[in-house]
Amino acid sequence: MRYFRAYQFLFDKSSGFVNLLLVALCQLIPLVGPIVSLGYGYEVVEYLHRKRGRNYPDFDFNRFVKYLGRGIWPFLVLLIVSVPMMFVYFLVWIMFAGVISVVGKDLNPLAGIALFAAGFLFVIGSQVLLALVAVPLSLHAGLSQELAFASAWKFLCDFLKRVWQELLLVQLFLWGSSLVVTLMGLLACCVGVYPAVALILLAQHHLHFQLYELYLERGGREIPIMVDFAK
Repeated sequence: MRYFRAYQFLFDKSSGFVNLLLVALCQLIPLVGPIVSLGYGYEVVEYLHRKRGRNYPDFDFNRFVKYLGRGIWPFLVLLIVSVPMMFVYFLVWIMFAGVISVVGKDLNPLAGIALFAAGFLFVIGSQVLLALVAVPLSLHAGLSQELAFASAWKFLCDFLKRVWQELLLVQLFLWGSSLVVTLMGLLACCVGVYPAVALILLAQHHLHFQLYELYLERGGREIPIMVDFAK
């Protein structure tokens, strides 16, 4: 895995900065913009896969509707996976608040620290679990452009069997690097937040491409790609 390559590949082309700004501009469009960014991201993944990691397509506003149509599938997958997790978060928050209200001032400091640590570990653990499920499923949906739950579930199991350790390391890298990139964006009078988000999004897709290639190298089955645009 070439982690920092994910933040560098965009600027292999002279148009890289323009592509970054166009993806950042999409973030300003409510709801539709992030879905379009997802669609473009998976078009980049497909292109990199077909071209063995060489080059990538420029963002083209003439393909706006194409990006939207492609991005809706991983968006729905992320929504389906995230909603149950949000429900679990809500229940845990209710339980946590109930314990605090009952114990109140009588809570032992050590018990309070232990309770806080348990809550922190729960949040981290649930985020890791969510990523382990969401990344393979969104990758399958983004490339196949459909919600084929039976084949997606088989892909998820096989993907985790072959590259779960690398997937975990990728998520840890993304969490850490995203914090740094976002802080740098905030330092640029907050205007840089949108390019920072776009850069993180594209780096994430490049890492997904790397994971997919590693998965295939280890004997994984290729996802059937519905539309061949990169001839």
